[in-house]
Amino acid sequence: MPGRVALAALGAVALLAACAYQGPPTSLAEQRLTWLSYLGAADIRAACATGQPDRLRLVYNAGGDRTRGYDLVALPDGGAVLDQRVDRGLAVGNFDVGQALSLGAPILAQSRLTPDQYAELRSALADDGVFGPPPVGLTLRSDRFYWLVTGCVDGQMHTTAFRDGSAGYDSLAFPARIARHDATGVPFVTAATALEISPSVCRSGGEEGGARSGLCFTVTVGEDGLVGL
Repeated sequence: MPGRVALAALGAVALLAACAYQGPPTSLAEQRLTWLSYLGAADIRAACATGQPDRLRLVYNAGGDRTRGYDLVALPDGGAVLDQRVDRGLAVGNFDVGQALSLGAPILAQSRLTPDQYAELRSALADDGVFGPPPVGLTLRSDRFYWLVTGCVDGQMHTTAFRDGSAGYDSLAFPARIARHDATGVPFVTAATALEISPSVCRSGGEEGGARSGLCFTVTVGEDGLVGL
């Protein structure tokens, strides 16, 4: 019995390690296992300290279709590096052979921002309220459109989110700044341009409803990061 308990404990530790985001995934399985960890940005939180380079993670959730992530790291010269990913295979609902061909590792790209470009992006983020108080209680469903921004700036952690349909979402300035430096070659999908949103498998009940089912989940913005991961 003790041996079985030890094996079970080791298995649990191994599973947690497998689900922890440690860099861009190389397969669909890894992508799915690490997605919630990526959203939670525990890796950024663990490294956040005074004197460390500013680091931001901006996630654009597009209803499960071509969801994007941007990791922004400040450089000593005042510029920044922008690592980009566009995920494939996160959509739920309708499925066909054509879709199967696109499943797999995310599309990756990288851009270098000059000091002026980084300053412009930082200014847009500040104007949009990214570094202000978080919208505590805001729910984010995986079958909806939203921006989630988590980062360490000047040694302090910040988490905020902007959900499509909420006040101020359409007037955000930073998405256009990010789009200028996107090198993935994959067009943005928005609620206005999406031809078809895959049917939700979330439980009905509005934004507050929804339980995890397959790849459908809901997280909530808390005082110090996301709740429900």
